[in-house]
Amino acid sequence: MRWALSVLLAGLSAGLGGCAATRGTAPIEAPVVAITQVTVDFAGVYGLHSSSSAFQVEHLGPGLLDRVRVQRALLRPDGAEEAPQDLELWTQRLLVARLARQGSIVSQVEGEAPVLATAALRDVRFVSGHDTFPVVVTQSQVGWVVGLRAGPNSPSHCGDELALDLGYVHLEGNVTALPGGEVVALLHEVALLTGPDDATVALSLPDPAVDRDAFCRLLPAAFAAADRLARRDTQYELAAEVVLSAALAPLESEPEL
Repeated sequence: MRWALSVLLAGLSAGLGGCAATRGTAPIEAPVVAITQVTVDFAGVYGLHSSSSAFQVEHLGPGLLDRVRVQRALLRPDGAEEAPQDLELWTQRLLVARLARQGSIVSQVEGEAPVLATAALRDVRFVSGHDTFPVVVTQSQVGWVVGLRAGPNSPSHCGDELALDLGYVHLEGNVTALPGGEVVALLHEVALLTGPDDATVALSLPDPAVDRDAFCRLLPAAFAAADRLARRDTQYELAAEVVLSAALAPLESEPEL
């Protein structure tokens, strides 16, 4: 890293020296990028749900979630200012409410007699966030369309380096049947936020048919600045419901064999 930094500084010094040697010549002006209104449909970057949860069907059945034992950190009084590790206040409350609708929740307190439980939920991680996801840009009859990249060979007007910052909700954990101790479910669910009813917006960008490089370079910032596409709490809540239903629904009813 130090070598690379030295090379970079040496190159910068050489560049400055070159500028000093040509003092008095006309400055080089950056090309002017013409801005226009470009209609872009972002509906394709919303709503993706990825599930890799695994269930042991032979151990599932009615009553599995009647009395669920959870780690004590999952239960804390309302108004707590800090969420337990790998949980947020709102995701913790959502998870507890979902479990309570199915049955009851028990927590083992040190020194007390064990509470009879039908299942244990462990190693829970239920969080929200945002990250960059690769996207493609294509042209339709009504304008430009942005969608998630399906694979390395997906055609795109902007090549394979374009990515947008998107919100998501992530749930993982494992469920053990009691008293036998069989692991009946390994949970892993991720859902991108759902989009607005209309995800087509007019953005101030270079015409992609005229200056493709400038359009592709400026598109992520224009997407992030569009008020209609701003991430909202309701979108996170809907995504959280998606992952909760995908993870817990198979455990809440008798499986079809």
